[in-house]
Amino acid sequence: MLACLTILVGPAALTEPDHLKLIVKTIPVVAVAHPWKPQACLHGIVWRCLIWNFSLTPYMPRSKAMEGDHDWRNVLRQRATDDIKQAQVEGVGAWLVCALLGKNEKPFAPALANRLPRNADVVRTINVLRGLLEHPHRRLFSEGVAVLGRLTSDVGDETSRRELLSVWDSAAVLPQELLDGTIVEAELRHLAGLEKRVKPFHVGSIRSLCRAEVEEHWEQLLEVWVLAARRVFTDDRVLHLMSDILHVWQTLLLAQAQLTPSYDHLTFTPDYSSRVLSIVKDFLAWDIHRFVQLGSAKQLWMVMKRVFAVPWLQDAAESILRVLLSSRGSDEPGDTLEAYRELCIDLSFSGKPDMLGSIAATSEDVVLSHKAGELWFSVAPLWTLRNPTPAWQSTAVFLSVPWKFATPADAQRTIWTNLFSFAVLCAGETGYSVNSVLEELSRHFSTVTADLLLCLLSYMRFNDGITIPLTLLQRVDDYIRLYPIQSQDIYPAINVIDALSQSISTCSAGSIVPVLRSLQAGMRLWIQTGPDLVSDDEYDQHIMGFYCNSLDSLYRAVDSVQVLRDLEEYLCAPFENIRKEAIGPLTFKSFWDRISSRLDLDNDNGEQLPEKLKTSLCAIYDAYGGDRPAYLPKDSQSQDVV
Repeated sequence: MLACLTILVGPAALTEPDHLKLIVKTIPVVAVAHPWKPQACLHGIVWRCLIWNFSLTPYMPRSKAMEGDHDWRNVLRQRATDDIKQAQVEGVGAWLVCALLGKNEKPFAPALANRLPRNADVVRTINVLRGLLEHPHRRLFSEGVAVLGRLTSDVGDETSRRELLSVWDSAAVLPQELLDGTIVEAELRHLAGLEKRVKPFHVGSIRSLCRAEVEEHWEQLLEVWVLAARRVFTDDRVLHLMSDILHVWQTLLLAQAQLTPSYDHLTFTPDYSSRVLSIVKDFLAWDIHRFVQLGSAKQLWMVMKRVFAVPWLQDAAESILRVLLSSRGSDEPGDTLEAYRELCIDLSFSGKPDMLGSIAATSEDVVLSHKAGELWFSVAPLWTLRNPTPAWQSTAVFLSVPWKFATPADAQRTIWTNLFSFAVLCAGETGYSVNSVLEELSRHFSTVTADLLLCLLSYMRFNDGITIPLTLLQRVDDYIRLYPIQSQDIYPAINVIDALSQSISTCSAGSIVPVLRSLQAGMRLWIQTGPDLVSDDEYDQHIMGFYCNSLDSLYRAVDSVQVLRDLEEYLCAPFENIRKEAIGPLTFKSFWDRISSRLDLDNDNGEQLPEKLKTSLCAIYDAYGGDRPAYLPKDSQSQDVV
């Protein structure tokens, strides 16, 4: 009877306070979980009749009670919304959303037929939605999730709001069984069966928001989504709504996504990037079971990976991983530790190849840096399994990371070596040599250690036709130029020089000149080292060992005086520090005897010899005798050298 009265009163049920009080106070508060479902259904019908009255408010005349209110229609709709959304009956909130967003097919005032819902009605819709999602009963919560999904379902459509606005037959909210008297005449015992015949609410009846509306109210929609997501992630009774929640998350991301100027991928403005990342970080800081916390964050991240391309994801992954590594990790229990590890690895794969090194380098937290280093050795064995296979250049950059933390231990070195071999294999498939990998790798070191250089030099090859890793050689030269001041500190550098000596001995004629040109500054310092730092025996074995090997390889490459000019300082360095065995000068003499005949020095080429080289040659003739060539001065200036 109350439902019939509500229809008969019409819009006055909302405009006249006495009528509204009668209806609201007469309906007892009935929980949605009432054990006798027909009672909840009957109360729902009364609320639906009120919604029918509500749908007519844009077209009704001003009531006497509202004559002094300039914005009376807006006030009326707000009051009515506040009253109706109190209903705790399934379907009422969704029907109210329909009325808020739709327009009447047969309005009282035809001139108002094209009136659009005011912006305030979208705000009211979100408030109604919030009430559904905050409700403790799962059926009303599920209804709220369905409404949220429907509202955001057309966000990718650029259609204007006017074009999207559905024509809604307000009479659809009124059950046919009420209008034809079936409910009124039904006996009590038949109500249970009649309740099943009443047309239920269908979410498709709701007009979805257009892109402009979603963009305008994006923050409010995101807030109610967070309410829903937290409930779904923690309540097993509504876990089946997970896919719906993740779909809405994807929709909200797309709503604010923008194409880059080159139109090749989607990205966010800095403000929206910060907001989206804060959502994921908040889930990681959520005070719930750690396993659920990690699982929810991973679900959100997986959706983000589907929406955005690599450039945006790389920065996003680093931001999230910093937060994750700052939290607990290695002390997690079994399943939780595995979830933590999986999320860390996934973020590492999505970030830039040197991301872990960047995190450690820019953090003052020693523990975080240590975790980043440990994570690298968890990621590395899986790096080769990535699909698609990473470019060898990316792998080379990734290989540079662990050396920035510390020298890898033996077991870790095996992991690193296996991945380096993978990088070389990938490079070879695209026509690049091992030296190309070394070159790319060396570009990502600002400082180096002897252990690192010894590792890299063991792979270096100096064959004709392959790239010379000039950056690596520059790093070597920088290292050996860090001149030690005590004799016990020489051995790391000596070991590096020995490794270079082995490589130099097999250096091809096409490579030796640029190699020596890169190393001559550092090696000249060591050749000039005094006995107080390097003993004569060690000097002859290591320093002169390198010098002898280098000249053995160089003689095949000397085809002009210009080569001698380029390496003048290096070639003449032994004459500035002659030890008792004079291995350096003797080696140079042998070298000169082998190359001088091919340089045609008796002609003008002799004039082109650099002066320091002429002085060194004069010293040889002064010390060991022999006929001095015409291209050398007759008055020797080599006495100081001798």
